[in-house]
Formats: sequence, C-alpha cells, structure tokens
Amino acid sequence: MKNWTKMLALMLAAVLALGCLAGCSSTKTDTENSGNTDTAANTDAAETTDTTDAVSGTDWPTKTVEIVVPGGAGGDTDLCTRMLATKLQEALGQNIVVTNVGGSGGSVGARQVLEAEPDGYTLLMFHPGMLLTQLSGVADFGFKDFDMVANCYIDNALVWVANAKAEFSSMTELIDYAKDHTVSYATDFGGHTHAVCLMVEKETGVEFNIVDAGGSSDRVAALMGNQIDLMATSYGMVKDYVESGDFKILGVADEERNMFCPDVPTFIEQGINVTAPKNYFLSFPKGVDPAIIEKLSSAIETILSDPDFQSEVQETLSVETLYMSPEALYDYNDALYRQYEALFQEQ
Repeated sequence: MKNWTKMLALMLAAVLALGCLAGCSSTKTDTENSGNTDTAANTDAAETTDTTDAVSGTDWPTKTVEIVVPGGAGGDTDLCTRMLATKLQEALGQNIVVTNVGGSGGSVGARQVLEAEPDGYTLLMFHPGMLLTQLSGVADFGFKDFDMVANCYIDNALVWVANAKAEFSSMTELIDYAKDHTVSYATDFGGHTHAVCLMVEKETGVEFNIVDAGGSSDRVAALMGNQIDLMATSYGMVKDYVESGDFKILGVADEERNMFCPDVPTFIEQGINVTAPKNYFLSFPKGVDPAIIEKLSSAIETILSDPDFQSEVQETLSVETLYMSPEALYDYNDALYRQYEALFQEQ
C-alpha cells in the first residue's frame, strides 16, 4: 500500500484536479431506486472483542447494524462495503446488513440514512458523489448533515472503457473521434463519473452524449450490450471484461500509471489534465452518540491496518485501504466541497 505521504499528495491532487470543472453545466436527475438487502457474511457473528469495548466503554451494538449503499448491488461501492462489513461483523459481535438503495446519483439512499433515527444502527457508505449531488441540485443536503465516522478506501484507478469493437482505443483517439461523431457516455447523473466527464469535456472542448444508465453494474451491462459507447468506472469493475477481450481501456485518471493496470497510459500522458481519486467513507445521521462514533471508527482503523485485509482488498477490488478519522475526513470533504462550490458558482 502506498505510504501516507503519497496518500496526502493524492488528497491534495483530488482538490486541485477539480479546477477542470469550471464552467460546466448543472446535471439532470434519476428517480430510479431499488432496495436490495443482504447480510454481510455469516449470520452467527463473533463475540465482541475486549479491545473494541475498551475504546469507549459503550455496549453498542446490541442488535443488527445496517449499512446503506446508495447504488445497486455488484457496484464498486457495494463491493467495498461488503468486504468491510464482513470484518466489522466479526469485530463488533453483531450482524451487519448491507442494503442497496439506488437512484438520483446516490441521493435517494443517502436521504434514507439522513432521515433515520440517530441511534447508531443505520450507516451510509458514500464517496464524493455526496458533494456533487448537493452542488448540482440533485440533493438539498450534503456531508455536513451527517456525522462522519471514517474514511475506508481510496480508488485511484478510475478508467474510461469502451466495447472492444469501438473505433477508438485511447483517450487521444476518442477525443479526435468525438469531434465528428456522437459518442454516448454512460453515467449516474449527479455522481462522481458524471463530474469526471464534465472535467474531460472542459479540458478538451468536446461534448459527449451523457446518458443516465444507473450504477456501475448497470453501466457494465449497457456497454456489454452495445447500448452505450463509453463509460467510466473503477478498474476492478471491468478487469475481467478487459482480460476476456470484451472491453478495452482508453486511459486511467491517475497522476501516474496505476499499480493495478500499469500498461494503461494516464489521461495526463494523453494530454488531458484530469485526475479523479475517489474516497469511500462511512457516516451516521446527525446526532449519534460520540462514544459510538469513536468505537466504530477505532474498529475500522484496526481492520484497515491489517496487512492481510489490505492485500485482500487490492487483489479483489483493485482499490487501497485508507483510514481517516472523523475529524480528518470532515476536513478532507470540506476542502473538496469548497473547491467544487467555487467552481459551480462560476457557471
């Protein structure tokens, strides 16, 4: 795993890279939502550890904890959540249930948590899409309306992919092709991949036909069926399709070639100054007992520091673990939000 110096640099890069968004237009909304609920792993959870209890002295949790994923089952946020939930179940001694509630760039699921009882039994796993849905007008709330718990992962391997039959094989070829042809780009309106598309449009001067196609797994299906030309997602979501020859990667939105796809050139290498790191974090509805937040955050830090878990995450999801405390996470999101806010005000 990359060291803290590199991670902090990536955090700063996440803020600076957003300068590409200036002048982009507001987004549409999607009203589709689903409610797919499943347990994290074994129904017989392990006993609560003495170490976890010693953190705050609270006996929480005493019943099942729900983590809401504001997207469909099988997407990158969903998979990241389920891997962590399995370990949390062992650490906390209670069942962890993962519920999928998609729609409107993640704001439907986020609102469900926002309006939940602040008793410590309902959590939200989200990413920078929470900031974007607020600023684009898709949602009338944002991260400050929640209690931050911990940052869990960082994904630097956001890739743009096309069907293997596409007439372009790189970002450079795509931009040239898009100048004279209509290219449909699949996203979830108001979400992170939508913002990345706007960044590329601003940087290159081209315009894509932006199509609302739902979460990552929905977009993969649409690309397989040639219903759209192009999509952006975590490399881990499409690596099997790339290896099978069904998809081809055009570029990766990282500062340098990514460890998970080292043969893929970056956007920057291809003349497009866009990077798009994506952090995944947990939050509670506002008003949860600080002792509960401390206990959960500490348990997450312990899980994320386990080298075996770090390796499992990298091998399975092609992302990296990255813990941030509630305070550090709030500051990180606040810096991102203020940068986005300034750019949206220029429109």
